[in-house]
Amino acid sequence: DEKDFDLGDRTLNCGRRVDSLKHWTSGKVYGDKGFEERVDHAFEQAQHMVKKIKEKPEVFRLLVDPESLNVCFFFIPPSARKMEDGEEKDKILDSSMLKIRREMQLGGKCLLNYSDLAGVNAHFW
Repeated sequence: DEKDFDLGDRTLNCGRRVDSLKHWTSGKVYGDKGFEERVDHAFEQAQHMVKKIKEKPEVFRLLVDPESLNVCFFFIPPSARKMEDGEEKDKILDSSMLKIRREMQLGGKCLLNYSDLAGVNAHFW
């Protein structure tokens, strides 16, 4: 059950007030220049991810060029790589994304989120 991974109801750390404390503390620890470097690095990492996705269009599909740190993409499983775009392919992309996400969570590798986008008929990372 995915609720096992949701710590929101059981932790003090879930809330904007605590986020503001973390932001203030980070500012004190890193200073303006250090904070700027961390933000710049995060944007560089996002652009690196976009570059890697675009290098393998048969394996990944970038949904939109990011304007922030969120990189939205599909993994295209081998069974869907030669398929024409459409509802059948969207169902395969959706089910494979949910399966991979679940396996990674249960394996303790990472907690990934997915989202919906207007005009896209499947969940994506």
